[in-house]
Amino acid sequence: MPRKIQCITPFPKLTAREGQVALLLGRAYNICDTSRLTKVDRSTIYYWLENRSDFRAAVEHSRQKFLRDIETELKGEDRAALQTLRDVIRDGNAPCELRVEAAKTILALTNAQDASAAWDAHKTYREQLRTKFRIAA
Repeated sequence: MPRKIQCITPFPKLTAREGQVALLLGRAYNICDTSRLTKVDRSTIYYWLENRSDFRAAVEHSRQKFLRDIETELKGEDRAALQTLRDVIRDGNAPCELRVEAAKTILALTNAQDASAAWDAHKTYREQLRTKFRIAA
């Protein structure tokens, strides 16, 4: 006789299906997609969100874990992006304006008081690069 497989869920107070829904919502799936993927009616998901504090807590727990996972993943990308900027600065064949903008971006990132200021500096640099490459082409 086959052994019954027990479903392991990170949310022990929820059923397996409720746990699936909480996980998807926490990972930024919208309610329609979550409903379709889990075959749980949208009205049921809305009911759980409005009336079940344990379900809302599971969604929030899932969301926080998702954000931590993304942050961990992006830390490696930050290093690669910074190395790219360093390479541009050291590239003697790169246009002077490009090297100056890369240097400004690094300075802005190292002196930024918060993440939004760093992101704004990075976004500005990318927009300037796009403009320069469109002009050169």
